[in-house]
Amino acid sequence: MDKPTFKSAEDGLSFRIHVQHYARYVLDDPHKEFLKTLIETAKERTETIPAGKVYYRARNDFETRKVRGREKQYPLRKEKMRMPPAQLAEEGRVNPFGIPALYLAEDEKTAIAEARPLLRELVTVAEASLTSEIRVVNTIHLDRLVCSPFQEDATDVQKESRVWYDVDNIFSDPVNRQDGKTVYFPAQYLAEIFKANKWDGIKYRSSMRKGGISIALFGSNKIVFKKTKLVRVSEISYEYRSHQNDY
Repeated sequence: MDKPTFKSAEDGLSFRIHVQHYARYVLDDPHKEFLKTLIETAKERTETIPAGKVYYRARNDFETRKVRGREKQYPLRKEKMRMPPAQLAEEGRVNPFGIPALYLAEDEKTAIAEARPLLRELVTVAEASLTSEIRVVNTIHLDRLVCSPFQEDATDVQKESRVWYDVDNIFSDPVNRQDGKTVYFPAQYLAEIFKANKWDGIKYRSSMRKGGISIALFGSNKIVFKKTKLVRVSEISYEYRSHQNDY
């Protein structure tokens, strides 16, 4: 059986715009075909992660207890770092309200950065490890030199590279307060497609820390939290470059 190919290098961008601004519950035929091809090509991007792999999770919260008449701060207990129950699940990059996901990072700094704490804020950081092997879709597209989405003579290889470049951005683009939650819709839609096709989660680039790797799991039955600790954010640093000419 021949490998399915995308119709255009614009397919990924077209899907993102369609789901975000036109229709997100009922897709038209071209976008249904796009998803079929995406699922097939995602099989080549499946990463099997072994049991024992360590991940980190951070929350901008802590517990206060009285010790000898004085209040002291402690990290949250391990059970409070687990995936929230459905009735408490807030909307996130890969999950809508009421459908929880477990957000993790490959290192502590990325986990803390993804929690977006303020300077001097107290943050609970938890260490967790996989209890069994998992399969995730690795959306990180290392080839950043891709063709234009509007290149009409793109080869099948170029089309696929461009589409996965756009999928990478769907999961990792920063979300500004002005954008609103509609920017999450394409990622949430794809996450449900991957979940329905039996992947355990998604691996993607952190939008808050350069070089950081995040992972979102659709369930929490294959991971256990080992310990927690309380940290205080001592520094927040930003690097930048000029984007356009001054006026």
